Amino acid sequence: MNWLDQNAIWLLLICGLSAAILLGGWIQTGRRTLAWAAVIPAVLAAALLLVQQWVVTDQEQVRKTLSEIARAIERNDMETVLRYIDPDSPQIADVARRELPQYEFGEVSIKRNLEIQVDRQRDPPQAIAEFNVTVVVSERSGMLQNQRVPRFASVTFLLRDERWLVAHYEHHPPQQGMMLRDAESD
Repeated sequence: MNWLDQNAIWLLLICGLSAAILLGGWIQTGRRTLAWAAVIPAVLAAALLLVQQWVVTDQEQVRKTLSEIARAIERNDMETVLRYIDPDSPQIADVARRELPQYEFGEVSIKRNLEIQVDRQRDPPQAIAEFNVTVVVSERSGMLQNQRVPRFASVTFLLRDERWLVAHYEHHPPQQGMMLRDAESD
């Protein structure tokens, strides 16, 4: 289903173009069979849209989880953030409990370079999300106020009871994402 999800726009364009050509042929020739044949790609396109709405891929689930975590951080809602941490990764929860209360977050913006790799062969299944993020943050001590901080993040998720939970994360200077992409292309 991953292939279908990634190529749906092309399939929709092909279906639309096919229907338009068949309808054009019907208009030119008056042959009703061409008009009826135009219904097939139209129905196929509608079915494709329905399937795409009903089927949620692992990548979409991880993307949604990241978005929910980002919104919880923006609300400074540590309890919700902690619910997204894998119970077998208590060190991550400890870091969150220790560090998050030191800051007040205003905005968390995950950038478009988000890449998610899912490995369902592992037990439990694992996903790694890598992306640039910008956070508007203030220190509760007052030293830092409304600073826009760009970072490159790598977050490892494990699938537990049909939920993707954070098992590990790292953040680096924002250039790290570009350096990793360059190294992969070599």
